[in-house]
Amino acid sequence: MKTFIFNKIIRDKLYLSLPQKCLSIDQTTLDKESFKSALIEKLQEEMEEIADAKSSSEFKEELADVLEVLHGLARNEGIAFNEIETIRKAKHEKKGGFKTPIRINTITLDDHHPHAKYYESKKEKYPEINKQHDLHQQ
Repeated sequence: MKTFIFNKIIRDKLYLSLPQKCLSIDQTTLDKESFKSALIEKLQEEMEEIADAKSSSEFKEELADVLEVLHGLARNEGIAFNEIETIRKAKHEKKGGFKTPIRINTITLDDHHPHAKYYESKKEKYPEINKQHDLHQQ
């Protein structure tokens, strides 16, 4: 007999089939916030699986898994998925999507530019570089 630590959520139909496959199952019923955290962990797991996908077919499967987890997160928060799609479309109309394969490496702003304060307030996400020294090292 072998017991394995699992510590994650699984799809409903897989859960329903577990009693026929396992000698025993230790489970916990999660409250709304714990379920949200578990869904976010599952989303991170699925994102790693997307990164590891070896074929187009596998990539599509993992994208579908991500979408299923997103549906679960929306349902847990009482949000209709079509509401999220409406917001996505509005943002797409205003800001565009992700069709252009370009990454912005650095931006330089005047000290008084409104966005400069925003980026300064998020130093871990947007670290400021010493223009003379750090740019030459990149």
